[in-house]
Amino acid sequence: MRPPISFLQSLYVALRGVREAVRHERNLRTHFVVSIGVILLAAWLNVSRLEWAVLILCMGNVVAVELLNTAVETVVDLVSPEHHFLAGKAKDIAAGAVLTLTIMSIILGLMILGPPLMERIQEVTGLVSQHSLQQTMCCVTIGESGFNLIDSGLPSPAGNFFRCTLCS
Repeated sequence: MRPPISFLQSLYVALRGVREAVRHERNLRTHFVVSIGVILLAAWLNVSRLEWAVLILCMGNVVAVELLNTAVETVVDLVSPEHHFLAGKAKDIAAGAVLTLTIMSIILGLMILGPPLMERIQEVTGLVSQHSLQQTMCCVTIGESGFNLIDSGLPSPAGNFFRCTLCS
């Protein structure tokens, strides 16, 4: 059994793992580049502290799950060098976790950054009418009946139709 390592040694090992993953995983590099873009955009739009917190949690979670996906893929490759159905299934499931969290993070990012970005674009260009601005940002809203697809015409549990909370 190995002797326990110090906090600084464990921090070094963790940072080495992140460095190795960034060096060898294209998707992880993409997540970092997108995160930098989100940070710059959020700073330019002067989002609130709560919005910053949500954005940081989203970015951190996506990167963390991508690191876990990389670890799963590495271990699967180690224990199953030849193609095996279950090895592929494990890798696909891990990749699905990354995809699911990424989609949810994109939706939250659009909900936070979309309206102020559209307002900035409208201020700069003067080309967007207020109504089309609202329709553009009506992708997904959270209303009384949960997540609503805008103007889907689908009845909600209460019997009424989903409507955009911005355009209604």
